[in-house]
Amino acid sequence: MDNEKIVIDSNVFYAFLNEEDSLHLEAEELLWKISDKIIIVPYSVLLEVTTLLSYRQWKEKANNFIKILQDTDNVFIVSNSVYDDIELFLDINAKISFADISLISICKKYNANLVTFDKQLANIYKKILK
Repeated sequence: MDNEKIVIDSNVFYAFLNEEDSLHLEAEELLWKISDKIIIVPYSVLLEVTTLLSYRQWKEKANNFIKILQDTDNVFIVSNSVYDDIELFLDINAKISFADISLISICKKYNANLVTFDKQLANIYKKILK
């Protein structure tokens, strides 16, 4: 296993799990490329992906997603620190959602790279952490 740490945004997981998504093949390829890395899944991503799957697809698919994460040796589900997220949100002078701030905060805490299809989030991440 590679020691590089990766935080994956919910849009990548959702595209991978939804074969009708326009980014499905790209997500599939991307997850394959990083499969040997340490994957960090913030609780906020778990929450968002399982909610989308439960409401747009079916609950069984959400359950399977959780089980796959739990059963994969190089995947770690972590809790967000609301205080770290608040501090970072207040320090950033950009239009950004609190959910996206939480991803950047986790990347900062674990010295991890961010994988996302959200170009705005990727740009803010690069400005803050790179």
